Amino acid sequence: MNMTYRTGLFLQTLLPILLCVLYWHSPSTLTLLLAVIGTARVLYSAAHIHRNKLWGNVHFQNDQRTRSNAHFAGYISHWVMIVILLIGVVLIHQSMLPLSYLQLIAYTAFLGFMLRMVISDVLNTNV
Repeated sequence: MNMTYRTGLFLQTLLPILLCVLYWHSPSTLTLLLAVIGTARVLYSAAHIHRNKLWGNVHFQNDQRTRSNAHFAGYISHWVMIVILLIGVVLIHQSMLPLSYLQLIAYTAFLGFMLRMVISDVLNTNV
């Protein structure tokens, strides 16, 4: 979505804040790690925006190239998640993986989401 850098940074800060609230509600090492990584990413984005004086500029994100990169990243992460789920089900059924099916689904969904973000970021920066 095309928006100013200031609005985009504000929306980026919502996820680390939510993760911090979740950490204080039920402490977990993974939640704390994700909150720290999210906070570092927001601080890096803020420094980049401030250094280049982009606060009021509009960040155009929706051209044809970025859309096709997002579709490609979604396609790749979709198939990776399917393969991981199939292998995970077999490993859980054979008692070789100490996870429940719900944990496998949750971890795979998180991995797919992160993989999609990384692939689309890499494709959009290597233009």
